[in-house]
Amino acid sequence: AAFTLTVVEKRLSGPFSVTGPGAEYRFSDFLQDCRQTVNPRCELVRLPDEKLNELGLLQPDKSVYFPLFYGDTPGFAGLYRVDVSRAVSAGLTFRPARDTILSAVDWFLSRTDDPDGLAAGLKATLEKQILSRL
Repeated sequence: AAFTLTVVEKRLSGPFSVTGPGAEYRFSDFLQDCRQTVNPRCELVRLPDEKLNELGLLQPDKSVYFPLFYGDTPGFAGLYRVDVSRAVSAGLTFRPARDTILSAVDWFLSRTDDPDGLAAGLKATLEKQILSRL
């Protein structure tokens, strides 16, 4: 949002790729940052795509359950490898992942509706069923 304001204020035009954080940042890095920020005592357990598929989490559209994770899905290799140098030259900056994570948690905790109504992510009941199977 801050970069959008910068572009408007500077009257810039054209396409800008604005992924971040400016250096390679794997999904596993994001998960570790979430763990460290929200609950350093929690244990992250990685399941291979085969196990996720066996549990029915990758079919028919795994993006519903894991909207930021694509694993070995054909056609998604390099999805987040985008040259952002034009945007950085124009003033794009990156805030720490911790700040984004805390903002997302604050937003989630401020919701008054049922979290199972979110468009993506595991529903609580499905998550409990899966955990019981593991």
